[in-house]
Amino acid sequence: MFSGPSSGPRSPVDAAFARAHRSMRGAVALHPLVAAAAISVIVLAAVGVGVLTGLLPSPLAKSAPSQQVAEASAPAGGRDFGKALAYQPAPAKPVAPERVAPPAPARTASRPAPAYREPARPVAATCGNCGTVESVRALQVQGQGTGLGAVVNANAEGFWDGATGAGDPLALLVTDDGKLWGFHLARSGDLAMVLGTGSTQAQNYTANGKIFMSASSGSAFSLNATVQEKKTLQGSLSGGAAFSFKLDYDSSYERKASLDDIQGTWVAESSSTIATTISATGALTGYVVANGGRCDFSGSVAPHASKNYFRTTVTFANTCARPYAGVTTSGFALVEPAAGGGAASMLAASAPADGSFVFPLAGVRASGG
Repeated sequence: MFSGPSSGPRSPVDAAFARAHRSMRGAVALHPLVAAAAISVIVLAAVGVGVLTGLLPSPLAKSAPSQQVAEASAPAGGRDFGKALAYQPAPAKPVAPERVAPPAPARTASRPAPAYREPARPVAATCGNCGTVESVRALQVQGQGTGLGAVVNANAEGFWDGATGAGDPLALLVTDDGKLWGFHLARSGDLAMVLGTGSTQAQNYTANGKIFMSASSGSAFSLNATVQEKKTLQGSLSGGAAFSFKLDYDSSYERKASLDDIQGTWVAESSSTIATTISATGALTGYVVANGGRCDFSGSVAPHASKNYFRTTVTFANTCARPYAGVTTSGFALVEPAAGGGAASMLAASAPADGSFVFPLAGVRASGG
């Protein structure tokens, strides 16, 4: 501290000691009186030092431990100067300690409970050639399923021709609007007509309706069959008539019907006579003679848009017997082309909206066509 000048700022204590050293170096010549006084002061001071240090007996030497501590703490080379300071009769004015900034309190001791701070969000990298989103529009896009796992219903539509388990001829027509028409010719010679509606679930075709043995109101039936599309239809019919059957698909159903195929006169003779004439434009006229009476009818025939059958309407005259009098019916007609030298044949049937009866309109071509 005292060895030389310091480049930094000095404390007040350092400055005081420096001034004392400079004043002592400046005293070169002394007056004799001053020298004598100095000698006496030195002698007294030496005695005082002896008493204070315990070299001379005195009760004061034991009662000042703080002075010994002060002497012991004096630095080397300045021991006498430290004793002189300790012997001052009045304590020197305490020197203000060097102002040192108090240490900052430990952050962990005074910091309050940490408040939640949202974590810093990552800053997106600057893109020099990126676009800016100006608007967002929601679009609804129709999904495209693969169809895996979906149940596919077989199509029972078409002509089906075959026989019952007993060998009786059976023909069925399933139209594209769900209607079921059929003809069953029993060994007894009686013709039974089938009218109903049906649907397919997977490979199972079911239908319900009525089976008519004559012009009566008919009796209910249920049909249950397994269909192999455009191949076979096999099952059973129960109700007013009960039988099993196996039928094959007739691919002629796929041809488009034409009025040229059905125009002409068609006649059927059994216990009654039915004569039907169809013009080139599809106009239909005819009559039925039975039990000595005659019933006239008229209507129209129109080919299906893509399949090989015709849609028909037949209205009976008011002079006809019940249940035909004044009633309009609708149904179908199909033509079997001539084969093996035989004539072409027409098979048709129609029924009123309430399904109370079925009118057969069958025959072979007598003229025309």
